[in-house]
Amino acid sequence: MNIVICGSMAVAIDMVVVKGQLETRGHSCTLPRNTELYASGVMKDVGGSEGAQRKITGDLIRDYHQLIRNEETDAVLAMNSKFKNGVQCYVGGNTFLEMGFAHIEHKKLFLFNPWSKTQETIAQEIEAMQPIVLFGDYDEVDRWENVIIDQGETQLALKNGNYRCSNDGQTIFRDGGQRIPPCSCGKGKWEHNK
Repeated sequence: MNIVICGSMAVAIDMVVVKGQLETRGHSCTLPRNTELYASGVMKDVGGSEGAQRKITGDLIRDYHQLIRNEETDAVLAMNSKFKNGVQCYVGGNTFLEMGFAHIEHKKLFLFNPWSKTQETIAQEIEAMQPIVLFGDYDEVDRWENVIIDQGETQLALKNGNYRCSNDGQTIFRDGGQRIPPCSCGKGKWEHNK
């Protein structure tokens, strides 16, 4: 899968490690711009107006939205591995925004750890986005590789191609972004055939 990793630069080292782990499993990963520089200590994580100015100057929010919405992107992994602002597994503002981009663009959305219900201003929205929580388990990413996002009674094709029912083997062709009706067997989920 092509996975866009997002998270605060406070977890830059974690993002670099996760990227390496996923790439050894055959996935392709994209990190936020300058993550390696933050991880190595060459650049420092700053907040407030200085941090906002970096995002404005580099047009970082729009840049990452384009990466997420790219048709080659299969999934977004939101890193929430730090204790911050008194919250374990904190989801920051930018990470939350990027999770929203993934949800709107119908991308698989992974969250590295469960989100904290104590982040009351966003907990309900995170739950509504239905992220796949990894609990730090990379095998979970592999298990979701060929699964299509379920949209209630229909599913959404993530890529152009043939889709196979996991129960009876029935196949159907769909373009990426098209809805797929439930399989006639009523038991299976559609999976993309490679």
